[in-house]
Amino acid sequence: MKILVTAGFAAILAAILFATNPTEADVGAQIEAQVLEQIDAANVDEIADPVESMLVATCKLGRRQCASLIRNLISVEYTDNVLFSQVSAQLGNGPATSCIGILTRLLCRDL
Repeated sequence: MKILVTAGFAAILAAILFATNPTEADVGAQIEAQVLEQIDAANVDEIADPVESMLVATCKLGRRQCASLIRNLISVEYTDNVLFSQVSAQLGNGPATSCIGILTRLLCRDL
């Protein structure tokens, strides 16, 4: 009886993980949302470099277009492992970020 309960619990857990595994489109939307958050959080007055300051100010004026442009510059490798996803993202030659997609969320760490 204990084996049946354990097997039933494992099946329910697998079904939940399968149903909540983020798709490639979900990952793209989450990345764009994070870019938008960073644009909104940037303070132009705190940026010493005038060119960077001008770019951030311009991004704030057209934040959706700027986020879309930045998103297109990020290389993303997505692997669907049925119950979870593996994602690697990198902007240019910057540090790569490795993520696990599970329960509709991305859990990330810089490499």
